[in-house]
Amino acid sequence: MTAERLVAAARLAGVIGLLAAAVASRAEPASSRPFDAGCLASRDTDARGNARLRVLGPFFERRTAPDGASFLAVRPFYSEERDAAGERVQRQFLWPVCEVRDLRGERSWHCLTAFGNDYDTATRGSRFRVVVIPFLAAGRDRNGEEYFGVFPLAGRFNEFLSFDSFVFVLFPLYMRAQVNDVVTRGVLWPVFEDTRGQGVRRFRVFPFYGRAVNEGRQEAAFVMWPVWTHARFRYRGGEGFGYAVFPLFGYARVKDGRTWMALPPLFRYTVSDDVRLLHCPWPFVRYRSDDPRTLYLWPLWGRRSQAGMDRACVLWPVCFIDRHERPEYVVRRFLLNPLIHAETRRGKAAGAEQADPYLKYFRLWPLFSYRREHDAAAVRALELWPTKDMRAVDKNLAPFWTVATWEREGAARAHELLWGLYRYRNDGAGGRAWSLFPLLNVARETDGDGARACELLRGLLGYRREGLRKELRLLYFARVHCDDH
Repeated sequence: MTAERLVAAARLAGVIGLLAAAVASRAEPASSRPFDAGCLASRDTDARGNARLRVLGPFFERRTAPDGASFLAVRPFYSEERDAAGERVQRQFLWPVCEVRDLRGERSWHCLTAFGNDYDTATRGSRFRVVVIPFLAAGRDRNGEEYFGVFPLAGRFNEFLSFDSFVFVLFPLYMRAQVNDVVTRGVLWPVFEDTRGQGVRRFRVFPFYGRAVNEGRQEAAFVMWPVWTHARFRYRGGEGFGYAVFPLFGYARVKDGRTWMALPPLFRYTVSDDVRLLHCPWPFVRYRSDDPRTLYLWPLWGRRSQAGMDRACVLWPVCFIDRHERPEYVVRRFLLNPLIHAETRRGKAAGAEQADPYLKYFRLWPLFSYRREHDAAAVRALELWPTKDMRAVDKNLAPFWTVATWEREGAARAHELLWGLYRYRNDGAGGRAWSLFPLLNVARETDGDGARACELLRGLLGYRREGLRKELRLLYFARVHCDDH
């Protein structure tokens, strides 16, 4: 499926959602006034100031931010997110099946195992790539050269993985790969391989013999791999070498360091002026004395420390305790997978970590999550996805299992239960509203004369007071006005 067809399908899904929204709000088609029909449909402004229209609980949502950014979802079929400038548009279809992203004139997309990039959508004949894993690739590279291949039959892939070009015929019968001026040819790869380039030579008949030379830096060889391997290193100020007789022993000398291995890679000891390293046996017991300072008794306990990072684990991969230092803030995390994720972020002043965190996050899976950032906070339940900040899940799937929310933005508050069956709003300036659909609606406004209103059964019985004017509503249609003098 091409990107254009994906976009056409996106537009169709959007039209279907907009028709559903129009039906839900047909009582006031030309108005953007808020209304509340519980979990059936509602138009309101959330605690963050976003204008929002929702239909049939989590199935349809349209949201517009004060800066013009927008979001549209017809769940679980389609979602579309745009930034305020329209430079970034992301569309997702039956996530994670298909996705299209536009960013400043560049488009990328995927559908199942098919992936594509158009690096300049405004220019015909620009660079592009289409890949269907693992069978096909086609495109045009940055030099305007077109390429095509059907794997493993025959073809040429340009700008493929780390290669500038990759040519193959009945792979692994024959292949030719090039990176800059280094060319590698292989027959029955990985058995026969030959590489030539500026200062680079490699040859092997695997597993019998192989030799690699990087002039001025390294020479390595093997015989009956992995039985005998040998390497010699050159670096500024000296030379080093190493060898291994698998599976018995190995030895290496690099700079001022010495390494001894027994039954490699299980047992290793390295000593130099700056470091002590021990594997006894790997990967269960690991120790390193310098940066990163490491001690692991895997999987029971372990700790790794280096500049800006400190991480410990208990019963890997169950429990982790992290501290990461960034230029502007410090992150601390506690993970008890998959049940608990606790995280704080503290700003830095004059290079020192501040006492009070500006961000707190806590998740007790699968019950709820809590997030506070500056003066905004939110609680969400249930929280079935076991990882934090999975944006695609939040947009496409999480609303189906989010049965309750609590939000705060400054002085404003918003609570919701069962997709609007119960709602509470406080605008932070005295205006309040709460509803239990379809039984009761209560509201107090701050605009004008500060109107107050109350309804039973959506207007079977209602009362509204605005200034000196009072109105009583009976049986939905009858209205009785009473003014104070």
